[in-house]
Amino acid sequence: MRKFTILMVLIAMTTYAMAQVQMSYSYESSKNQVKKSDIRTAKETPVWQVTFEEETPVWVIEQLSGIKTWSVSDTTPSHGFTSTAYGGEVPPSWLYMGWRYVHDYSESGGNFAWIDGISALLGVGDYGMEISSSAIRFDNIDLTSSNNPKLTFYQNYKVFNSDECYIDFSTDGGTTWESLRINEKVSLGGVNKYGPTYHEFIITDYVANASNASIRFRWLCTDTNVQYGSGYGWQIDDIAIVETPEVDLKLKQCNMSYFSYGDYADPAYAAYNVYQISGYYGNIPLAQLDSDYANAWFNIIVENKGVNTLTPKTKVEVFNPEMTSIFSNIVDGMEIATNAIDTVDLVETEFAMSSDLIIGKYTVVYSVTADGFEDANLDDNVDTAYFYITENVFSRDVEMPDNRHSLNNSSLGGIDTEQFGHTFMFLNSAEITSVDVFIDENTTPSTAFILHAYYYNSGTSLWEELSASTLIFIEEENLGHWLNVVFTDSFEVTVDPTEGSNEILVTLEMYYNGDDNEIWIGYDKYRYVDGPYNHGFYTKYTSEPDTWYYGGLDGGLSLRLNFNDYTITNSEMPVVERNINIYPNPTYGTLNIENVEGCNIQILNMMGQVVENIEKARMVNSVDMSRYANGTYFVKVINGNEVSTHKVNLMK
Repeated sequence: MRKFTILMVLIAMTTYAMAQVQMSYSYESSKNQVKKSDIRTAKETPVWQVTFEEETPVWVIEQLSGIKTWSVSDTTPSHGFTSTAYGGEVPPSWLYMGWRYVHDYSESGGNFAWIDGISALLGVGDYGMEISSSAIRFDNIDLTSSNNPKLTFYQNYKVFNSDECYIDFSTDGGTTWESLRINEKVSLGGVNKYGPTYHEFIITDYVANASNASIRFRWLCTDTNVQYGSGYGWQIDDIAIVETPEVDLKLKQCNMSYFSYGDYADPAYAAYNVYQISGYYGNIPLAQLDSDYANAWFNIIVENKGVNTLTPKTKVEVFNPEMTSIFSNIVDGMEIATNAIDTVDLVETEFAMSSDLIIGKYTVVYSVTADGFEDANLDDNVDTAYFYITENVFSRDVEMPDNRHSLNNSSLGGIDTEQFGHTFMFLNSAEITSVDVFIDENTTPSTAFILHAYYYNSGTSLWEELSASTLIFIEEENLGHWLNVVFTDSFEVTVDPTEGSNEILVTLEMYYNGDDNEIWIGYDKYRYVDGPYNHGFYTKYTSEPDTWYYGGLDGGLSLRLNFNDYTITNSEMPVVERNINIYPNPTYGTLNIENVEGCNIQILNMMGQVVENIEKARMVNSVDMSRYANGTYFVKVINGNEVSTHKVNLMK
């Protein structure tokens, strides 16, 4: 049995009391991809639905207090506000909220319902800072044939301090209401967190078999403080009520944590709403795995969306770059009632990583079933994660950045000498020579930064410097590329065998050289982590030079540490990994695989069996998958020594 090591450093040395407005960063996505758990899975014909494309509105707006109110349209207003960072083309709600118009990923597109709070915070439009409550209401809903109704809808919501979201239900024409508060947990474990894109609620207790039901979506702002009030707002679309299936388990969230494990039942960890401690690493040097502490643990969060009370059987399986299974573990969870959620810890047998593993991309497959029952929606019972074992690159990001991160937008940010970065846990001593930093294309040329590396001195309770780079100026040709930054003095991270691990902090110290200049660093918004308290970043503001803040970032900054045998000056993914295009996913029969000319292609089922083999593929290849059973498949693209594996779902 390998050892558990508990790192209290993250808890002991961090400060959590920072006001939320100080952490209002921008996390922008260039892909706006919606994860599988954020799509509609209820296949039944709706008992009732609203798409906001109806010629005659089937809704009314109730203004309960204040002047902030709901609207229905296909966009949100800009109020004449522009942003120099994005060419003056975006409204403030998009810039400050990361506002992804809800129709970008809802089913009907076009119109949606929205209420705007961010304009008041920015001082634009007609809104002032006042307590407001407004609802969009739907009446005369006949549910006499629905014994177990389920409410579903798409939303775009991001928490900001003092706004609240409710769904109210009435069976007497609105004389009396019962309220269900939603999005409340969005604020736990971090700030400025998005709520789920797609919501499902079993509403049997509220309106089952009602002949005249009413439902309303109510947004409430409870604070008029100019810094803390207002809220960002709320968008909703494609509301429906369907009959709840008897058996419907959902793999709600999958987490993997490396190198240390903390029991979340322990009050020391429960207080911070975390399951694990060390967090997720997308790229791990092979030399770091030659340790008794090189373990990984898994959590699977299961939701029961069906009527029946069920006991979930959860499974995690790890495949090496050759798609050979090297680890498998099955754990029976606790009995879950309808509409309930349970976390299953797969720690009975930890995944013992070791230096015997090979370099390449590893695939982690999570699944959930219920013995003796057929699930109504199998497409949300399986999920897949990835990580890489490398020769000499260590990072928390997984693949090429699909987002960007900056301090420009925080209330204390955009000021010279501020810093932010990630911690890295070492299991073996290693010499660090340089760091690759991805400079996003929205960065202003002529800005600059200094790279720092710190170690934590438990005697002084301070981060103390190990090394730093010179002042690095960002040039035009650096935008959209990795920039290799060399420390003035290479340094060795030492690990005491009796302690088992050591952490360092790597940060960027910013120099903007102008009030309107901005620095954006690449960011991989990877989701297979336990949340911001084991995957977050450290920030130090110019106005508070002696204080480090630790905050939420569910993903990894594009900071890649290079060990002493590092020889490549650009750590971009292999060409085949960056250019391959596989669509549609999910596929309903035909699967297209592009940009793979000359490669060999294998399509494997969940058992690892090759069901399709294409040698010397063309630039564009079409594969008929209709002959195979629905489920998860893996497309393996082989280009010489490069191997790229991608998951696809078949849903005929």
